[in-house]
Amino acid sequence: MAYTIDAAASGTAIDFVEDAQGSNKASGTGTSHLFNYNQQVQTTTTFDPTGTGVVNINNDTIAIANHGFATCQIINYSSGTGGTAIGGLTSGWGYFAIVVDKNTIKLANTI
Repeated sequence: MAYTIDAAASGTAIDFVEDAQGSNKASGTGTSHLFNYNQQVQTTTTFDPTGTGVVNINNDTIAIANHGFATCQIINYSSGTGGTAIGGLTSGWGYFAIVVDKNTIKLANTI
């Protein structure tokens, strides 16, 4: 875990520390700890990479109107039937989304 995406990307994790009295409570106390997360319904979003301005090789972005992705969400990429992959991507692989705005994303191999 990290405080920010940049910290996670650089490998800087949250430091679990002792409490103010020096007691080693880094492992916590109690028996009902949990993480909440949202499972997402599988959705397919299609786009035409040959369209004007869709793939920007200078900014490493893909424009998809109202894509609905969230930063760090794993998205699976496919070049479709008979298509060739966008340079730098591999069809069939999962990538982490980096949301630039509601219509633009970048992709990362790791976070």
